[in-house]
Amino acid sequence: MLKVQNCNISELIPRLGGMFCGEKLLVGFLLKLRGTLIDPATFTKTALDQLIREDKLIGMLEFYNVENNDQEPDTQTSVRKEVIETIPGTKGYNFTFNKGNCFQNELQKLHGSDSYEFIPVFDDGSALFAQTKDGKLKGFDCRLFVGIKQLQTSADVAGSILRVYITPNAMSYWQGASGTFESDEFSFKEITPVAGLRIELGALAAAQTTTTAKITNLCSDTIVSGLTTPANWKMSRNGALEAVTAVAESNGNYTFTHAALVAGQEISFQTMVSGYPVYVLDTSYFAGKSIETEVA
Repeated sequence: MLKVQNCNISELIPRLGGMFCGEKLLVGFLLKLRGTLIDPATFTKTALDQLIREDKLIGMLEFYNVENNDQEPDTQTSVRKEVIETIPGTKGYNFTFNKGNCFQNELQKLHGSDSYEFIPVFDDGSALFAQTKDGKLKGFDCRLFVGIKQLQTSADVAGSILRVYITPNAMSYWQGASGTFESDEFSFKEITPVAGLRIELGALAAAQTTTTAKITNLCSDTIVSGLTTPANWKMSRNGALEAVTAVAESNGNYTFTHAALVAGQEISFQTMVSGYPVYVLDTSYFAGKSIETEVA
């Protein structure tokens, strides 16, 4: 059923009295894939992990520096000097990250994207969401552009730049339908982005039932420990995935137990949980796949 839309005067009267809670310092932001609404009544740590496991949420990006980059509204002035707004303004930020070229390579994948929603995170662990009419939550639809990477040439810190622009359609939420939310299970500022893994396999020989691998962070030589749940790994044999029966680790050196290898097969190991590539470990998240190696 549709009805004629009339101007409701009561909706245009602001209730500005009473006590209000100011927002805290902005320390980072989440990026959520568009198209998924969050029910605040059921959004547990498990639900959060599933969003990240499905690559629908990028954990908090902590910036080095930030500048407002708002697009001011267009106005027109009549001959009687009356000003009216013809096109509303939009919200924008320039975020600078001092994280090196490997981070830049990953950040560049966001360039030109309009697939994400922007969710600011504050220093008390809460986050700002848009509130839909049915009580669900979402981020603020945005466009993302990666600026030209700057090298440090003076005392000023330089690095990667991400420009975030809230879309015009999302500005009604930004200006008049937002809310700050927190969880009693986790802090939003503890939710890190998925870390890439470098998985380097040892020698592969026919009939062996264990394979060794050194696992480090994709962008450094830092070892990664604790990824020892067999159900979170799969071995690929000529492109077909199969189970890993045991995983042991010592100081970043892993041993995978599996069915016997056969000469000439192409083997790789990868994180895989219920069809998704992200391994959840408390508030840390990992994903990686080794290079395919032929069995001798």
